[in-house]
Amino acid sequence: MSFAEFFLEEGIDVELELSLEDVISFLDRSVPSFDFGGHSYRLEPVNGVIGANWNLAVKPLAPVGPNGTDPAVAFIQVGEGESEGTGLKVLSREMWEESDPPSTATEEELKLFSHFAFQLLNALSAEGLIHLPAPLPIE
Repeated sequence: MSFAEFFLEEGIDVELELSLEDVISFLDRSVPSFDFGGHSYRLEPVNGVIGANWNLAVKPLAPVGPNGTDPAVAFIQVGEGESEGTGLKVLSREMWEESDPPSTATEEELKLFSHFAFQLLNALSAEGLIHLPAPLPIE
């Protein structure tokens, strides 16, 4: 199992010493700059309670052609953390995929997911919000 497959199966769960508004602002500022093979990413609100938690779909944007029809490659939950911070979760595929059991990700889906997840973790580390021993590879 690759590191990317592990993240896809297990998800990512971090607690940040920021307010909910600051985490949303960080995501709004950072995610559009993430890139993979000409694809960029956008966040779409799915549901949530304003001021309490946000559920966001991560969708790839094709380099050319129509956008918005591609399925989500990840889902993020942002809400109250266990302590005084804000929790940021990239949900495991099992938690958001409708099939039971979840289907196996295609190679393209795995690449789109892993590049998003690794760039997110690298951006959090670059801002000093989490500690990584070294940047995660995104190539």
